[in-house]
Amino acid sequence: MSQARNSLTWILDLSFGGVLGGGHAHSLLDATPLRHFLTEHLQCERIQDNIKRGHLYALAISATNYTSGKSYLFIQGLKGHPMWNRSRRVTVATKITVDHVCASAAIPLIFQPVRLKTPQGTAFFGDGCVRLQQPLSPIIRLGAERVFAIGVRCDNLEHQAEPVDQRDPSLAQVMGVLFNVMFLDHLATDIEHLERLNQLLGSCQVSQAGSEGCEKMRPLASFLITPSVDLSQLAEQHQRDMPYLIQYFVNSLGRDAASCADLMSYLLFTSAYTSALTEIGYNDASQRIDEIESFLYSSDDGATENPRASAVGTGKPGQASSLAKRASNSVRSRG
Repeated sequence: MSQARNSLTWILDLSFGGVLGGGHAHSLLDATPLRHFLTEHLQCERIQDNIKRGHLYALAISATNYTSGKSYLFIQGLKGHPMWNRSRRVTVATKITVDHVCASAAIPLIFQPVRLKTPQGTAFFGDGCVRLQQPLSPIIRLGAERVFAIGVRCDNLEHQAEPVDQRDPSLAQVMGVLFNVMFLDHLATDIEHLERLNQLLGSCQVSQAGSEGCEKMRPLASFLITPSVDLSQLAEQHQRDMPYLIQYFVNSLGRDAASCADLMSYLLFTSAYTSALTEIGYNDASQRIDEIESFLYSSDDGATENPRASAVGTGKPGQASSLAKRASNSVRSRG
């Protein structure tokens, strides 16, 4: 019922806001069910327990301050963990809660901003990807030696030929591309940048060993896992599962289901769709389970623990987390 009310408020604001006065709609979707789900399943109180036991060094969650436009990084970690402030980037040592997770996942316009405490008071925050254009930067600064990155863009799409005669894009298609640029592309670009730096450092160690510039930098192993299927096409198959008013909103912006697919993939949270995502994540992780185990649980000295192996996920809510959960479960079931 709250979802229908949210959607209706949007329609009224867009249609009659100039006459009746707008500003009543804060988001397209109601995040209350997501918050209830996270509250039930996330055990944030165990974060500190794992830090004390040495299983976790630090957990960092990014969010964007809608008032200042700055990128905030909320960190809970071992005492003495690095802290830094850069241009339009702020770090805050705090106890991580469900509120921080909801804020980091609050896609602009789609989910309502979340109020969080800051050293200056309180502010409203949204998705951390909006400002965090280098998603690997925080974990590198926290001292990670390996990066396990979970993306949600299908790599197979990079090799598909573009159609010769392309139609003018619909508004839904343009919005889908903009969301993909904000939430998907930065991770892949950062991984490519990291790999190029590793190659440079490799040649630097051979030809310029001991030089001051090389000593200040270190190679960082990375592992990127992405879906084997196009999640936008999957969303297109589940379009009819969406609430009617959301379907009406999306269809009004696009000429057909295909042109709306990318945008729909950010709006779908039905059980059938999320179950399909989880299954894809499980299958993809299972296919690469030996690689994942080798990367996460082996070290140069033969040890089986790697406390400084860090995970980073980005993209659409539910997709990266489903893949991460299944990958973790697969590794544990093998061990």
